[in-house]
Amino acid sequence: MTRYLATAVLVACASSAAWADELRVSAPSTLVGDGRTPASIEVTGGPDRFEGERKNNPARPHLECTNGRTLPAVGGRPPAVIPSATRAATEMSCTAHLRGASKGFKVAVAPPPAGLYAVIPSTVRADGGKVELEVFVMDANRRARPARGLRVATSSGSARVRGSRVVLTLPKGNAPRTIALLLREQASLGAAFIAVAGVTKVPVKTRRGATLTLRIAGREFGPWPAPTGKVEAPIVVPAGVGQATARAVSKSGFVNEKPIDLRIPSFPSAVVLPESAVVVGTTTKLRLAVATPRGEPGRQLDARVDQGKLGPSRQLGQGLWEIDYRAPDNPTTANLEIDSGGQVARIELAVRAGKVAKIELQSPPGALVAGAAFETRMQLSDSLGNPVTNVEPVVRIGDRRYRATADGSGFAIVGQLPQRLDRELSLEVEADGRRQTRPLAIEPAPVATIELKVTPFERDARVRIVSRDRFGNPTDPRLLKLELDGASLSLRSNRDGEARAVIVADRQARTALLRVRASSALAVERRVEFGPPASALLLGARAHGSLSSNLGELVSPRAGVEAGLRRGLGPVELALFIGLQAARASNDAEGVSYTVS
Repeated sequence: MTRYLATAVLVACASSAAWADELRVSAPSTLVGDGRTPASIEVTGGPDRFEGERKNNPARPHLECTNGRTLPAVGGRPPAVIPSATRAATEMSCTAHLRGASKGFKVAVAPPPAGLYAVIPSTVRADGGKVELEVFVMDANRRARPARGLRVATSSGSARVRGSRVVLTLPKGNAPRTIALLLREQASLGAAFIAVAGVTKVPVKTRRGATLTLRIAGREFGPWPAPTGKVEAPIVVPAGVGQATARAVSKSGFVNEKPIDLRIPSFPSAVVLPESAVVVGTTTKLRLAVATPRGEPGRQLDARVDQGKLGPSRQLGQGLWEIDYRAPDNPTTANLEIDSGGQVARIELAVRAGKVAKIELQSPPGALVAGAAFETRMQLSDSLGNPVTNVEPVVRIGDRRYRATADGSGFAIVGQLPQRLDRELSLEVEADGRRQTRPLAIEPAPVATIELKVTPFERDARVRIVSRDRFGNPTDPRLLKLELDGASLSLRSNRDGEARAVIVADRQARTALLRVRASSALAVERRVEFGPPASALLLGARAHGSLSSNLGELVSPRAGVEAGLRRGLGPVELALFIGLQAARASNDAEGVSYTVS
């Protein structure tokens, strides 16, 4: 947005400040090097006001330091310094600046007490992209070691842990310029506060030919000539600063100053790290780190929540608090408001359902066929009856696992049924240690093959039939249809996955056609041969012979043939045979006889 600067006609005096007395600095002799405890620096004396400087908007001092970072003088508060976290005693070298005058000073820095600390760069700019912090642990004996197993939560941007280092990716766009981090290593808890300086260009209009400077938190930018009356002023704005002072000097030497609103929102930053997941109906300790708009730890805390209940806050360190939070009985997103000195930071607190206490399984609709696709649903609930959707349940049918996808207040299970049905199968679900099983009545696929074995006897035959689907599963033998031509079904049984039957030949039939049909497209045929019926007139022939010996001498050999007819009459069979026999007597006589039997 374009800034307009009205140039007032003033009496031109000297353009430089008049010296009143020497610049004086009042600073503590020793500071704690924990990276988060600020110390105010009083800067007095020095030059009188600039020409054109307004009493209600005077120039403010600003600081430059090594081994630490500085906080601007805003809101009537003096500038301040925060020493970097240090493992050993060191020194902080600083310079105070005011209206062109400078004064150097030093402050001793002592190592911090036992705790978890982060070393933050002295200057962090919004155009830097990433910031790397080194985290260490100071034990009770003032011995430092690198942090291990870090957990980090950040109020904005994103943080990634690499060993004992934290890489912070700065947020882009209209983002908070103060970042609060919560650090945790086992039982140690710490915080870090980062002030991000904004880098931008401010369009300013003034009279043509004037020379323009901008003063921001005591630091001057410029001068820039404005031959056309327009200047794009590149500036760096410390966190917490939302106003600049534009100073224009016309060609004739007239000076005018005017405050400019940089239109930078000023609000604190806060981050919360629950001791554990926030679960409905339970009490959880919330650890909070709060930073003021200019990047220092929050000095006071007033927390409110729209759902659930907060206990009293307990301060654990600079900008670090702990609060007991009683979650509501239903999953929700609670809005936590952190008021630090009249400025409010807002945090969303996810309240999740409890552990799974109940599993409800729906039977898959329709018939279940081996190898076919199926779909069903289930619902997981906690002890309060709230739906649980933030878990990954394990779903099995036999040895096969299936994926359950959260869908609204429940889960959808989609997959393909097993192909082999060599045992009874059930749908099994396990979540949070709970298990639920539902038996499945899975039918084989349509009949694909038929095995037929026939064992014939005189006038009947034993039949064994086994049918299978395309996966090799035995199918229901009751689905098979037996068709007979030349015989009738005497007995049929279906057991052990196969059909067994006895077929009896018709009265005069010598053969029968057996057809086993599974569908109109699948049938197996077999022709069965039987023995003759009992009422049939049968023609037969036979031969016989005999002999005897007398001490090795062949005596009376005999041989014969017969032909006859045979017919059955119910249970009685009649036969007529006519034969011819030939014999030789012992006295060498031969003869032939006819026999009828």
